[in-house]
Amino acid sequence: MSSLFQKRLEKRKKEFKKLSNVETSRNKRYKMQVQLSKNKREQTIMKKRKMYQDIDNTISLNNEELELEKKLSMLPTFVQQMDDSNRETKMSSILEIIKMLTVEDYPPIRQIIESGAIPKLINFLQNSDDLEIQFNSAWALTNLATGNTTDTTALVKYGIIPVLVDLVESKSEKIVLQAVWALGNIAADSIEHRDIVLKTRTIQQLSNIIQKTKNIELLRKANWTLSTLVQGSDLPQWELIKDTLPIFYNFLYTEDIELIKDSCVALGFFTMIKKPETLKIITLKFCKHLVELLEIQNVLLIHPILRIFGNIVAGSNKETQCVLDSGVLPIMKEFLEKRPRIIRQEICWALSNICAGTTEQKGVIIHENFIPILIGVSQNDCLRVRHEATWALINLCITGTSEQITYMVLCKVLAAFKECLKDFYDVELIFKIFIAIKNVLQTGYLEGQKCRKPNNLYARDFEEIGGIKILESFFENKNEKISEIANEIYKQYFSKREEEEEESLDFFNWSLDEWSKDEKNEPRVIYQGEGRIKILLYGDKEEELPMELEK
Repeated sequence: MSSLFQKRLEKRKKEFKKLSNVETSRNKRYKMQVQLSKNKREQTIMKKRKMYQDIDNTISLNNEELELEKKLSMLPTFVQQMDDSNRETKMSSILEIIKMLTVEDYPPIRQIIESGAIPKLINFLQNSDDLEIQFNSAWALTNLATGNTTDTTALVKYGIIPVLVDLVESKSEKIVLQAVWALGNIAADSIEHRDIVLKTRTIQQLSNIIQKTKNIELLRKANWTLSTLVQGSDLPQWELIKDTLPIFYNFLYTEDIELIKDSCVALGFFTMIKKPETLKIITLKFCKHLVELLEIQNVLLIHPILRIFGNIVAGSNKETQCVLDSGVLPIMKEFLEKRPRIIRQEICWALSNICAGTTEQKGVIIHENFIPILIGVSQNDCLRVRHEATWALINLCITGTSEQITYMVLCKVLAAFKECLKDFYDVELIFKIFIAIKNVLQTGYLEGQKCRKPNNLYARDFEEIGGIKILESFFENKNEKISEIANEIYKQYFSKREEEEEESLDFFNWSLDEWSKDEKNEPRVIYQGEGRIKILLYGDKEEELPMELEK
């Protein structure tokens, strides 16, 4: 390292902006499937609570918040009455518990569990010949299963799962529906509870229901519960769920939005599993049908369908091409500018994976004019969406051709990266931004070598927008990888330029000193611009001196 560079480096260290809290927030970008942003995502499974008016519109829940406290004070009485020999007293006590569980906000699930009501309700499921008592007990347990994992674990410990599985074979369709619903809520709670349900005969039961029932509500609930059994961050064993794939696939071609929606959610998880059976369904016909469903613009379908597309383009280039050939990109562009945050994030994630594809696939993204949009999103959207848009830009800058990178520079991608470095705290993302910047600057260097007078225009652009100052702010970053690459970029592309500027300025000052030794010479600057300085010498004589030395 030259002494001049060392002096300038020491000077800059005094002005460093240190990034004090750079911690890995990479958790949100799920496991990488390929080197650049080929990832998986988790999806939260929503439980479903049955409201009181779903079945009996004649029972009013007016002023429920005001009445809840009073009812809770009577909860021990209701639980005691469940043992009463009088049928109406039993039924009344169960209905009072249901009313408490169907309040709009914060039903008292924990209080009811701790009251001792659970074993009594389960006993009614097993031993009562009264179908109404069975049904309402199952209803209460369904809503109790919408609590947190601690609450649901309490139900499981009481042995509710095998009881519900038996109840699925009831002769009463409405009891079957309620048992299926409760099993879905339990499976949706956690991977552990999902796997317990999977080890029963539930999948076969649900498949039989779907094949035979003409009750649309039961069909929807069976399909929803089936979908909860294939979801989760830790995917189920393939052998347990593989037979459900054709069911979800076929429901895409129904006209019922709820069936389509739950099937799309399930297929979103199947498309993360790279098995021959799942790869077989990823065809141009399949992708085009998903586009047709997107064009309906039903809010229930948009997110799960985009998740499917995102998972597909996280696979092979062949699968990615199916998505591109389906015609989905114009719809993605429209949604990217109009839809809520979660939709924009999903689209940017999918685009980031396409930008890690083949040269031709990157070219499609450029041709569809996504780059200016992605650059805008990377600067102006909420943080999560900005991250995903930035990954798309990174992937294209790292793996794109020189022509594609030149286009990115013309779209001001370096300025976008500079702003991202100022705002982001994700260590992996910051490091990849630096990798992308380095590749852009190297491309500029190679392009400059083609000229008679080599000149890295991309490095000059980066310097003009304040890029060197950003580099300096990371010279002493506590993350060693980031510190090293920031210093490496500076030394490789900027230290020599600044040394030459210093030497040029030193030469200019020396020249002025020499000319000033003659008392007649009183040089003064009369014009400065375009990299040259004009001075007045020897009276009226003018001379131009370059600010930069040329070899």
